Amino acid sequence: MKKITLYICLFIVTLSTAQNNSLNFDGFEDTIELGQNFAFEPTDTFTLEAWVYLESNAGFQQVISKLGVEDDFFRGWGLQIRDDKRLSAYVSESFTINARFVNGTQVLENNEWYHVAMSFNIDNTISLYVNGVLEPLSLENYTGTVTTLSTTATTQIGSYDGTDSPDDEFFKGNIDEVRIWDVARTSTEIADNYNTELSGTESNLIGYYKMDISNSSCDIQDCSVSQFQGTRSGNAGQNNLPQFSDNIPAIIDVECGSDSTCTLSVDEVALENFIIAPNPGKAFVSLIGVNIVDTEITMYNALGARVKTFVLVNNNMDVSNLAKGVYFIKIRLGNNEVTKKLIVN
Repeated sequence: MKKITLYICLFIVTLSTAQNNSLNFDGFEDTIELGQNFAFEPTDTFTLEAWVYLESNAGFQQVISKLGVEDDFFRGWGLQIRDDKRLSAYVSESFTINARFVNGTQVLENNEWYHVAMSFNIDNTISLYVNGVLEPLSLENYTGTVTTLSTTATTQIGSYDGTDSPDDEFFKGNIDEVRIWDVARTSTEIADNYNTELSGTESNLIGYYKMDISNSSCDIQDCSVSQFQGTRSGNAGQNNLPQFSDNIPAIIDVECGSDSTCTLSVDEVALENFIIAPNPGKAFVSLIGVNIVDTEITMYNALGARVKTFVLVNNNMDVSNLAKGVYFIKIRLGNNEVTKKLIVN
């Protein structure tokens, strides 16, 4: 028998099929491929942001990068965590010349969420931020003049485009809320928005990976208007692929507001059309638009006390013995959920 629990949620009256997830990377070949998008040049300004949750400090770990390692060795840009658990960023034409490297000072502890960011500024300097605060730099290494960042490497989250070896500096832990801007964000702008999700329609936001939708046809959905969808990759290690996780930072939830080219899963379509009728109801109400026959249901009253547990028959619920009043019912199918209000009179 299928088991789907319906919960009564006090004071929640809005319909929502939003998921809240991050992605867990196992530190061995897990990555998100973003193709040749975000091909910045030295004349561009840009900002990278993400929430990170470290599980290991074994070596360097890439958060997001577009970095060449073959003919264009170490050409590109990236935001990373050093082996001493400090934030670092680079914009370079090669490993030894025409490069910009900076290191932060704050130690990022394991098993804690941090918002990290870098901006590449109009004067070719790099600024770092942790939890919305401008980082004092322990290292500023600026050599020569960066004339090109052109590389055949793909943009990746959780590694750089190497040769599928440990040298790819795979991230171990969780990453969430990756944002890519084609402008150098100011300290005020970063501080004002780091602890809330965005709608995806903000000016100059050209890539936004909320990591929320675990069964989208696009795999890793881009919530920005660019619609540069991502694809998970990884054929070894604990995960095989980066895995969706309910370990998330404590930030304000905002629904994606951009038009998506991705399609809904079967469960999401069902929940989008799910209604309770009649509502208000007296004796029996029907759950229309979703098939949860032979499902065990637990009901709670508006004070959070459990009323009863029963098995749904023919998608109908007997409410004749319930006291008059307002109930709030949340139904979950897989990783999707929706909240509905039921009035009994």
